[in-house]
Amino acid sequence: MRLILLYLAIIVNTSLFAQIKQEIELNTQYFNTKNGLPNSFINFTFQDKYGYIWIGTNAGLSKYNGYQFKNFLPDPNQDGNIQVGQYTSYLKISDTIYYLSTYSDGLIKLNIHTNRIEKIKNSPSSITYIIQDKDATFWIGTFSAGVYHYYPSKNKFVQTLLKPLVDELYDDLNNNTVSSIIKDTKNDSNLWLGTRIGLVSFNKISKKTEYHKVLHSNLAKEQALNRIISMCYDDNGNIWVGRLKGGGLGKFNIKNRTWTNFIFNEEDFNKKGFSSNSITNIYKYSNSKLILSTDLGLLSFELKNNEFIKFKLKNDIEIFPSANHLLIDKDSNWWISHNYSGLSFINPKLNAIKTIQLPPQKFKPDENKSLILDFYFSKKHQKYFMLNTNHDGLTIYDKAFKLIQQVTLPNYWEKFEPFPISLGEDDEGMIWINEYSDKLFVYNPFNNEVKNYENTQFTRCFQIYRSPNNILYFKTENGLYSLKNKIWKLEINAPPWGEKHVNIAGMGWVSNVKDSFLFFEINDSVFRFDLKSKAKNYLFSLPNFATKNNNHIWQIYIDSKNRVWFPMELGGVYRYDLQSKKGMIYSGQKGLSSNTAHLVKEDKNGTVFLIGKNGLYYYNETQDRFIDFGNLSSNTSQTWFKECLFFTEKDELLLCKNDEFSLVNKNLILKQTNDNLPVITSIFGNSFCFFHEIDNIEIPNYENDLTIEISSFDYSNISEILYAYKLDNNSWINLDKGLNKISLNNLSEGKHLIQFKILGSIKVSKCTIIIKEKWHKSKLFYWVVTLFLLVIAAYFLWFYLNRKNKEKELKTRIAELKLLALQSQLNPHFLFNCLTSISGLIKTKEYDKSELILNDFAKLMRSILTNSSKDLISLDEEIKISKLYLDIEQVRKNNNFEYEFKIGNLSLLDKKIPPLILQPFLENCIKHGFEMKSLEEKGLINIEINKKNQGLQIIISDNGIGVKENNQIIQNHQSMGIKIQKERLIQYSKTHNMSINIETEFIKNHGAEIKITIQ
Repeated sequence: MRLILLYLAIIVNTSLFAQIKQEIELNTQYFNTKNGLPNSFINFTFQDKYGYIWIGTNAGLSKYNGYQFKNFLPDPNQDGNIQVGQYTSYLKISDTIYYLSTYSDGLIKLNIHTNRIEKIKNSPSSITYIIQDKDATFWIGTFSAGVYHYYPSKNKFVQTLLKPLVDELYDDLNNNTVSSIIKDTKNDSNLWLGTRIGLVSFNKISKKTEYHKVLHSNLAKEQALNRIISMCYDDNGNIWVGRLKGGGLGKFNIKNRTWTNFIFNEEDFNKKGFSSNSITNIYKYSNSKLILSTDLGLLSFELKNNEFIKFKLKNDIEIFPSANHLLIDKDSNWWISHNYSGLSFINPKLNAIKTIQLPPQKFKPDENKSLILDFYFSKKHQKYFMLNTNHDGLTIYDKAFKLIQQVTLPNYWEKFEPFPISLGEDDEGMIWINEYSDKLFVYNPFNNEVKNYENTQFTRCFQIYRSPNNILYFKTENGLYSLKNKIWKLEINAPPWGEKHVNIAGMGWVSNVKDSFLFFEINDSVFRFDLKSKAKNYLFSLPNFATKNNNHIWQIYIDSKNRVWFPMELGGVYRYDLQSKKGMIYSGQKGLSSNTAHLVKEDKNGTVFLIGKNGLYYYNETQDRFIDFGNLSSNTSQTWFKECLFFTEKDELLLCKNDEFSLVNKNLILKQTNDNLPVITSIFGNSFCFFHEIDNIEIPNYENDLTIEISSFDYSNISEILYAYKLDNNSWINLDKGLNKISLNNLSEGKHLIQFKILGSIKVSKCTIIIKEKWHKSKLFYWVVTLFLLVIAAYFLWFYLNRKNKEKELKTRIAELKLLALQSQLNPHFLFNCLTSISGLIKTKEYDKSELILNDFAKLMRSILTNSSKDLISLDEEIKISKLYLDIEQVRKNNNFEYEFKIGNLSLLDKKIPPLILQPFLENCIKHGFEMKSLEEKGLINIEINKKNQGLQIIISDNGIGVKENNQIIQNHQSMGIKIQKERLIQYSKTHNMSINIETEFIKNHGAEIKITIQ
């Protein structure tokens, strides 16, 4: 009766299933402001290329990595006052750039690589929706300002009103409310706008609008049917629209311009409010199904039969109230955004789980539901045989789990139905069944007959064990018997009656048969029995706590690695390794959420599974702990019957709930958990942070305290992942469950390698961290200093030698130039002309004049010879020499020109300048400037001397012929003296720390001007 009472206690809990037409298991987690979201009113979600989930709420933007939410606000340093506004929609431009629309701040640009958001200047506010066409132009819907198109390259917004603004009622703003936009699939110049007053065809070029309204005799219902909030295309060229105010779902045939309306709840549609028929978003889930976000939650709409299917629990509790947005991520997880209640995460595993109802009972049903107690596949019959409580005893299925037959077992109970416990198939194909009343039945699959079996060697059978070699073992009151070829054989005798802690079968729990070995327990001692040699060996004793405080063993199981497992009532699971002869307890610290463990079994791949009070688990060999398989397969596994854990021929898990069982593709679920690669999501220091694609970083030596965060983005398994990290050549360090962050303090200078992995996976993530050495400690510093000193020494040596050579060259060149300048000053033609002029004056008896010019000539020669040997002379000396020269030239030229010196500041006369710099320029004015000048106009030479900064400027100008009208320069050549003078002055600027600049300008028909600037 103990088993019956336990069964009755278990079936009190009703199981919960979510369904999408068929029964589908859904594991749901809820996130709201308590988890870190900035707001529980969520408008959209998307997943970026790194795996993060981004959430746009009514109070900001948030990013989720599976462990925590990071909230983002616009950059406070940029121009413009950005509020924490409602995020309404998003548009992906590239893998790293997104544009987000907000209600209060307009258009915002998001760079997910740098985690920066910035407001777009001149953006309109109250944006509801954004799309981008093939020309990279944005089309933006607004709450009450029509539609805008935006050119990112020009940062220009252009508004188009759908209807003129009217200054009447506030509701008239609905005329320009655009809630949704889609592109026309056949006409690039056309857009479809969902507005609050109907569907609008909008031509992007002409800005022409055409309204397609739904007409209804009831004005309130007509308004509801035209209040469009969402749209999508189907494969047949129809536009599906969702409406607010209860308008339901609509289909618009573009070709025929006709409407078809679908209302989920006609009764609500006929009432005021229409809340049950409001659809905020539409998604094309497949060619035959739409998913609808509604005030009621999620609905699926079957396109083939126009049928709404409501997402709900079996007890009709709505699990997705007020759904606003749906995201299906890269791992097929569902993220449901809600109005006012946050975010739901759903891991459907639609391809991993199949649920099958048990057939109706033939016996009169009672209040107890049915469970599965044993399950077996017969290779001979190619059928599954299943023992059920309260379902007549035995049910038979084919390989596809199609019900073949219900077999009614004989009933020896007055108030209960048959209660079969275990079954097995003998070598002739007969199915043996033992019942809780200790009766033994045999079922003949060939003629469908069931007989009560009586054996003279025993009268009571408690359990049937199946061996891999088709031998059946029966645990009876007199010991353990085997059956093969219709021959019964006593394998183990029962010890004397009354022995302490020994049950009526003569032993405690008996294990499965493995390699002809059977394990059993007597008085806390575990023995191994060799079914071939009949030898019984003592192996070990169970820990003291194993049988105290009702901590009795539920099962003994030997796996393929020669480990013996003992699930216990309150002590967790005890495992004994026969090779190492070591035992270990697995309890809460090893992954179990409850220390009540019931059943252990191993699949074909050697994975050990455990079912207990609070869950189904599998044993991870690398992590050496149990992982809650119920979380992975989206089930709350405490609803499974504790003694139902089987594997099908396809190696599926078969798990039982009340009146039904589930087939779980465990390999699909386990593959997801084993193939993940940890990702370094961020590295933080005291004054820096790195995000995304972190392969290596280089940081200063004073930033040697780091915090590193990691994630795998396996959102369905995030709570079960264990990470390990390794720094350089140290050992791997395991992180506790739920931790994804490490701290590295006082890292030494130099190069470090940090590695991360998920326990149970061979994939490793790596990051190189370089802590820069202090500059005065590094070897590079010493090499650089040594090299620098060598370079400096070499430079100074080169500079010294080069300077000496240049000084020598300059002195030589200056001497040459001095000689050339002197030669130019003492030009033979000039001397000859001067002497000729003097001779002419004497011949004409102009003795006074000839004497005057002869004296000037003598003074000029003496000054030239005297000053030409000096490096610098005063400006006063230079002017005197120049006046002597000009006076002589006036006599020679019959006074056809005049000259004038203008000195701005007499203190300039003491300035030191190179000697004899003016004569060549004055000679050029006289010789070339006045040579072809008209005799009617007298020549004039002006010499102006002024202060310029810390130096002086000499301007020599004349009124010579300048430039002819054909732009041919008369002074098309300069005298050799000027060329020599310019080169000489360049050398002076090098050797005397002077800056000497000469500028020449010819003015059309107005002579020439020369500027000599000396600093």
